[in-house]
Amino acid sequence: DCPHSAIIYHGNEYHIECNEFYNVAQETGDTGAIYIGFDLTFRGIVINDNFYHNMGQHGPTDSFAIYSDCCQGGTIIRNNHFRDICCAVSNNGGDNFEVVGNVCENTETFFVNFAAHGMHPGEAARFDTDTTLRNAFYAVKADRPPYSDRYPDLVRFDRIFKQAEKEGKPALFTPSIHIEGNVLKNSVNLTRWNNDK
Repeated sequence: DCPHSAIIYHGNEYHIECNEFYNVAQETGDTGAIYIGFDLTFRGIVINDNFYHNMGQHGPTDSFAIYSDCCQGGTIIRNNHFRDICCAVSNNGGDNFEVVGNVCENTETFFVNFAAHGMHPGEAARFDTDTTLRNAFYAVKADRPPYSDRYPDLVRFDRIFKQAEKEGKPALFTPSIHIEGNVLKNSVNLTRWNNDK
């Protein structure tokens, strides 16, 4: 009976496995049973073999079983079971994001991508994603070892930030998402994209 999220985490190399989530987000929306966001350096996340069902559906964006917010990526979501919820997975513009081998039943939408935070100047300015993500990135020196050794894909963000600063524009990011081998039953939409803001 959680009013908001069940798990909100920050950091790297988390494995969230073999749990059951239900009666979550009973009083709020724009959230997930599992929520992470606002930091490009959070990597090595595996969310595996969990069961999500009967979750709340409140707010303009409803609630999600798994919500990766504001360009956070580096996450593998596999072998989970979603049933009787509004939306299973949301990725708000993150890269290196994999959704593989999950089962989704009686759910309006399996996967939602709200990529506008990272892709469009207006949304980047409204949410100040450039400043937030830039500060978090350089706070841990993600452009150099040990981060750059463990997560070599992060190095490209250093180039993006520096180029944007040179041009006097907010840094923009293109999501990269891999969806494969998922099973949907009585679900209305496989994906819903929102990239047009």
